[in-house]
Amino acid sequence: MLTHLSALNDSELLYEKGIYPQTSYIFRHALTREVVYDSILAKKKRELHAEIAKGIEELYKDSLADHYGALVEHFFTSENYAKAAEYSRIAGRKAQKAGSFKEAIEHARRRVICLERLPLTDEKQAKIIDARVLLADYLLNVNRFFEAKEVVVPIFDWAVQKNDQRCLPGIFVPLGAYYAFIEEEYSKGVEYLNEAKKVSEKAGDFLHLYFINFALGVIHSWYGGDFEKSIDHFEKAIFLSEMGKNLAGVSLMKGLMSAITHIYQGKVNLAYQVSQEAVLTAIEIGDALFLGRILAMHGVCCYFKGMFAEAEKFLLQGVNFCERTGNFDEKARAENWLALRYYDLGEYAKAQEYLQRCISTFELEGNTPSWANFQKLCVERIRIFRDDRDINLAELGTKFWKKNKLKVMEGHIARFIGEIFLNVDGCHFSDAESWITKAIEADGRNGTLWSLAGDFALYAGLFRRKGDAAKAKESLGKAIELFKKCGADGWVEKYEKELASIS
Repeated sequence: MLTHLSALNDSELLYEKGIYPQTSYIFRHALTREVVYDSILAKKKRELHAEIAKGIEELYKDSLADHYGALVEHFFTSENYAKAAEYSRIAGRKAQKAGSFKEAIEHARRRVICLERLPLTDEKQAKIIDARVLLADYLLNVNRFFEAKEVVVPIFDWAVQKNDQRCLPGIFVPLGAYYAFIEEEYSKGVEYLNEAKKVSEKAGDFLHLYFINFALGVIHSWYGGDFEKSIDHFEKAIFLSEMGKNLAGVSLMKGLMSAITHIYQGKVNLAYQVSQEAVLTAIEIGDALFLGRILAMHGVCCYFKGMFAEAEKFLLQGVNFCERTGNFDEKARAENWLALRYYDLGEYAKAQEYLQRCISTFELEGNTPSWANFQKLCVERIRIFRDDRDINLAELGTKFWKKNKLKVMEGHIARFIGEIFLNVDGCHFSDAESWITKAIEADGRNGTLWSLAGDFALYAGLFRRKGDAAKAKESLGKAIELFKKCGADGWVEKYEKELASIS
């Protein structure tokens, strides 16, 4: 073997890397490797890969963790699917613990493929179910809800027929997440999640209970506007994390509770404080997946507080970490708030750039279509300030208000439509007022206090355009009072300056 390698090396087909005994030989050109490899008979290839895999096991038995990926490839190509499946499982766990869910997902997929190529027995069927549930869990961690549902559908009938209490939560949870966040049939999603909750509680399945409470916390805030229920579920998830001494889980739930519930309630000071605690814990732990999400959520809280420089800093950090860890859904949400921050400071080109990015991601992932639709409305709002006023005003209500299913965004959407009518050409003040009053009604009904403050601030802008200084001052005074109540100090300062400028 060494003689052949030396000959190939001398002929400059290979080059030698490292010092003996750690020497490795690499083809100088990929095409050469391909030609040589393709010339080997299929049976011989399998035998060679089997020998290489066994050689790696023997040579590196004390440091196998560094070679799991190679072992998977060689055992898979040698058609030793049982071994390839086992190493895929171990490699996936290793990647998951390192916070690399992109890699964990690929290993988990390979494990499923390997197991399904083996002769089917009851034992193999049980392993396939475990493998598919684990793959779905990895996908749920990065909000890939459609894929998670697709993974568990093939095992749904078997698990229900067998009434397999052990695996049912791992099947019901992806289905619940899919219906809530992809189809936006949130009541159907809640049904699946509640079924999963019953089974998980009986089985003591704390991992899925954690995710169930996370999902219900989001659903009750976004779709139901029931902030007390939302907080209750997030607090249960925090309790489960504390029981398991899972500081990353505690940190993530605090971040979510802040950015998904407290800010919409108008408890901005509380949201900022709790998310700041979450950031400090996440930095201490150093888990890139959790850190990206938590930095982004703290950035959202900074935005609602009116800390614009800090909002940009934390949101950009969140975007970078989420991209590195493959959590593109959370990355898009961070880009959404970055765009709103840039818009509010008059940086329209940057705002449009980030909106286009997050729209592309939302449409690719398919998550929460109402969010993607909201981004499109934000783009329409920006176009006016970039001298592009070719907007179909008659369609705004149908396209954006009627299609929205997020209760907490009703006021935002009505206000943004009102803002478009206000600024498009100076001829639609009555339409603007109609939408602004609709926003005030929605935010008052839903208890979304910070958004209500924004409605009154825009109302003041309408009265100024109409030349009614008294009503402008009155509305701006209400906005400032509400922002103070929320603890949104930066917004208070911004509008107090505006109030002082009204003569």
